[in-house]
Amino acid sequence: MEWSEQHDIALMKEVRVQNPFKAKKKTSNRAQIWLSIAEALSGLKDPPFKDVMTKRSVQDRYVLLAEKYRVRIKREAKASGISPSFSELDQLIKECLEVEKPTEIW
Repeated sequence: MEWSEQHDIALMKEVRVQNPFKAKKKTSNRAQIWLSIAEALSGLKDPPFKDVMTKRSVQDRYVLLAEKYRVRIKREAKASGISPSFSELDQLIKECLEVEKPTEIW
């Protein structure tokens, strides 16, 4: 599947709502939440997703988006005189990362 910015925004909104980070890492509870996110996205008509999304595909996409965001923010922070601009997607990723950090301490 080709991911567009609309798909990414829908994914991040669903992650923010269902919050898979409330469950411990590598547990069946967290896997169930990722599966629930995949199922919710499969049901969307706008933007249309594949009929069957896997938990692995949405989880991998989240990790990729989060890592790209972290790298970009670090790079922009090091560059002098650059004022980073935040899109809706950036704001959603930031919110998800803020929720993720406190729960990963376990």
